Amino acid sequence: MADQIPPAVVELLKEAGLNARDACWQLPQNNKVWIVKHKALEKIAAIKDIRYTDCKVELADAANQMFAVSVVGHLGDRSEWSIGEASSANTRQSYPFAMAEKRAKDRVILKLIGLHADVYSEEEADEFKDAAPSEGNDLIEYNRVVRNEWASISRIKVGIRKEDWFMAAESWAELSDDVRELLDRAPTKGGVFTTEERKHFRPDGEVARCIANDKRNVA
Repeated sequence: MADQIPPAVVELLKEAGLNARDACWQLPQNNKVWIVKHKALEKIAAIKDIRYTDCKVELADAANQMFAVSVVGHLGDRSEWSIGEASSANTRQSYPFAMAEKRAKDRVILKLIGLHADVYSEEEADEFKDAAPSEGNDLIEYNRVVRNEWASISRIKVGIRKEDWFMAAESWAELSDDVRELLDRAPTKGGVFTTEERKHFRPDGEVARCIANDKRNVA
């Protein structure tokens, strides 16, 4: 029988006004592992008044698409620190610095609230997000964003098909970070981009490279 959500997790989520069954899920490959949504951890951090200091870039290797940041978190008189890393080997996101920061902060949150050994953040691995159960409301919101952003999505798809990476990158870059994160949904979960198309958004993909080169040229 599947393991129950750790009681400490349930209580903390309840304190933040969240339902544990909506904020967590079990990893299908191992039902002893519980995953918590990034937004749920952010809400817990806000409720607990967790503060961050000393955020440092530990590694910024654009050539090899490897990034790492460290951050110190404070809860009352307690402090914890952690490192978040992102590379083409562990994320498909085209904004690796932001992903590294998310991972560092989520790890610090889990340490400060005493759950580091009990649950994982969904940002730890793309496989965690892909394994998340599809929820009706999430899919409704996803489809709404797809409709609103279809002009950009269509240009991205045409650009990838024609290998016009500038067109694809320009259209991808004009989307907000929140929209890009929402659209990064596996096709098996109803995502609009195919598995092959999604490869180009990874840090080592053609679209991501084009965006990175454009930023460097502007700088």
